[in-house]
Amino acid sequence: PTKGDKAIDIVYDKDKSIDDKAADVGEVISSLKAQGFNPEVNDETKTLCGEDAKFTEIKVSANGKEAFIVSALFEKNGVTYACTYKTSKAGANTGDFESIVNSISFR
Repeated sequence: PTKGDKAIDIVYDKDKSIDDKAADVGEVISSLKAQGFNPEVNDETKTLCGEDAKFTEIKVSANGKEAFIVSALFEKNGVTYACTYKTSKAGANTGDFESIVNSISFR
């Protein structure tokens, strides 16, 4: 779903583990650094959809541009879910994002 300048992508994968998906997030951070940005990165574990989720928050603020990207990775019923939230406000928070993802019903 997209709301204004915010977007949430949810991808599920039966072939990739949380560590594989975390490596993808690492590549995004490396790419930002290669473009001359100095991203502020915060990793933590939170509960999402009843599972331990690996959250990575990335804040970028440079050249008058801002971005806030959150990646949440968790496994449920043998499937790895990668949820990504992007907005153009570096000071955004994950509250709305968490409530939207928590509202997912799994079959």
